Amino acid sequence: MRMELKQARQAKGLTQKELADKIGTSKSVISNYETGYATPKLDRMIKLSEILDVDISIFLKKDVVDNT
Repeated sequence: MRMELKQARQAKGLTQKELADKIGTSKSVISNYETGYATPKLDRMIKLSEILDVDISIFLKKDVVDNT
């Protein structure tokens, strides 16, 4: 989810602060979503998908990390 969120935000030309303001949170929360330290609750996922014009399913995917 984190990479998709960051890519979607950047595609809309928004900074973390601008996106945070739009959903009523702080820049640090957006940063935590993008780095994987936090996961948005459903209501925030809905707001993010509407603002970023993406399908909500991007927030439900697990990030795959290759540790080889």
